[in-house]
Amino acid sequence: MDQQTRRYYETRAGETAERFERTDRRLINNLDESFTPGMRVLDVGSGSGRDCAYLLSKGVDAYGIEPATALYQEELRRHPELDGRIQNADLLSFAAGNAEPYDGILLSAVLMHIPDESFPRSIEAIRTLSASPSVVVAGIATARNDIDPETERDPHGRLYRFRSAADVRAPLKPPDLLSNRQRRPRMGLEERGLSG
Repeated sequence: MDQQTRRYYETRAGETAERFERTDRRLINNLDESFTPGMRVLDVGSGSGRDCAYLLSKGVDAYGIEPATALYQEELRRHPELDGRIQNADLLSFAAGNAEPYDGILLSAVLMHIPDESFPRSIEAIRTLSASPSVVVAGIATARNDIDPETERDPHGRLYRFRSAADVRAPLKPPDLLSNRQRRPRMGLEERGLSG
């Protein structure tokens, strides 16, 4: 996440967390299908803590990282059960200091905030954090009607770098990282437009 986007989340943590808490049933269904009890899962950009808390309630050994300090604090306020399971950290620094791999990685509303120059290092960090095989679930924003095409930013200054599922899947595709479960890909990539 670039500094301008982080600044937005730092100054609007309460309203952002409130918006994140409104659960999208499609996402919950995807979480239920992708992550099973006992799996060790990392929620990257854990936001309000909604997904991490949900996974934990379902028996998943869930952890999270959130780079925006104010949003991290809001996450702990809303979900005290996550104390000790979430960290105020960005993906690159967390991956550099983490030794134990995860069975699953959740990237919900995260990838669009990664600038192009950081994207290869971010993908490498995901690979570093992933056990072999691993489940990677990513929600991919593909459109918004309020993004300035020159700056790739919304009116609030947040970066929205749209990537296709293929752009994300290709660097994560090697068979040592991903496997199949019941003849379905374990890497869930949902492409959708976002409105908010």
